[in-house]
Amino acid sequence: MKLRTIIITLFMLAATAVHADDIKTVEGVSVFYGESSHSLNDCKRYALEQARIAALAKEFGTNVSQDIYQRDIVSGNTESTYFNMLNSTEVNGEWIADEGEPKYEIGYGNDNLPVVTCRIKGKARKISNVAVEFDAKVLRNGNEERFADTRFREGDEMKVLFRAPVDGYVLIYLVDDSNTAYSLLPYSNSTDGVIRVKRDRDYVFFDAKKADKAFGEPDELLMTLSDGNAVEHNHCYVIFSPQPFTKALDRAGKDLQPRMLAHADFQKWLVNCRKRDPKMGMKVMHLVIEKN
Repeated sequence: MKLRTIIITLFMLAATAVHADDIKTVEGVSVFYGESSHSLNDCKRYALEQARIAALAKEFGTNVSQDIYQRDIVSGNTESTYFNMLNSTEVNGEWIADEGEPKYEIGYGNDNLPVVTCRIKGKARKISNVAVEFDAKVLRNGNEERFADTRFREGDEMKVLFRAPVDGYVLIYLVDDSNTAYSLLPYSNSTDGVIRVKRDRDYVFFDAKKADKAFGEPDELLMTLSDGNAVEHNHCYVIFSPQPFTKALDRAGKDLQPRMLAHADFQKWLVNCRKRDPKMGMKVMHLVIEKN
């Protein structure tokens, strides 16, 4: 993954209050049976997501909710009532960061479709109502919500729509297939090194027309593939807190790429931030980039 940006030095903002948090090490395993429409990378990604959910359920348990819907039906002179029951299961924990790389075992069933076993270890915590909920969407070739998408073609523009219920601070990172984390926000020409946003306001980042110029001249992001790759999977992290927090220590990129750091260092930074700040929230969006 390569992005077109202008690169300059980024300042650091010191974190303030430190909060204790109950971060635990969890482990999970899952087996994903691929279908004809799934690539091997798709199967690995789904197996990884399932392994994380299994680890959270094992450590923190699940909640099963049951809703009953009632609808009156009139047919001719007969009236009857139709009941529909919907069950849903949710885990009681949230994934903070991976600890090491996931381990995969790849086999093939009798139908020659992939069967992927994934084992993962990571940091997680019990869900509470402390973290601030916010809205973030990745946009493709547009600056309105109707352009929300997670599948890109090489050369497409990427933007991010953001809205929070309280004033606070936001950072955006992107992790590519090579396990490199790129710092996308603040912009490369930012003199503050931090983005402070106002509550109940829509922000469109990485757009020359709609971006708030108070944050500096916006970088415009073009999604491209590394040489020889037909498809790549990236992960966009949007991190928000009502409290100031310190940006990860990174280094200048090459060939006009954003500032970057190793994925392992990014994960360590993320765990430390969320340990100190229980109000910090995070959204991860899985992106697919394909050749034209």
